[in-house]
Amino acid sequence: MRIKKLQATALAAVLLMYAGVSQAAKVVFTGTIYDVSCQLVPSASSIAVSSSDTGTLKADGDMGRPRAFSIKLSNCDGSPATGKNAYVAINGPTLAGKNTMFNGNAADATRAGIYIASAENPTVALPATDKSLQFSTNADGGVVNLVAGLIASGPTTPGMVTAPVDFTFDIH
Repeated sequence: MRIKKLQATALAAVLLMYAGVSQAAKVVFTGTIYDVSCQLVPSASSIAVSSSDTGTLKADGDMGRPRAFSIKLSNCDGSPATGKNAYVAINGPTLAGKNTMFNGNAADATRAGIYIASAENPTVALPATDKSLQFSTNADGGVVNLVAGLIASGPTTPGMVTAPVDFTFDIH
């Protein structure tokens, strides 16, 4: 009985010790203010690139047939400062050591990813974090025409490739 009373007293002391302690959380918010803000509208939210076979994608840099798509400006508010233009920046997960090969599921098809290129130069894959894609105009209706396709980093194996890519509005 004496041990149970001692345990109960010790437990009560511990509970009282923590009763007065409050926990705090810190959240840091960030934001960017631009001269202009616009909504980006992709031509599709999901794009099936042209299929390729392992005979076509067998060496580093081999590309499948490109599929065209675009990103448009919509609901723009304001105008960029003089000398500045609207751009789209791209970013997403890539194959290790291959910053032009987007791939969010490296465990399926091996040594394969998705490339993104400008429609004007469809054989030059753009790197992740590229910010060089200038819109045709800085206002509603401005467009960036792109292509996407499969790309190899070596002999590929059959399987699915999925690449989530973020497109963000940028002024510079």
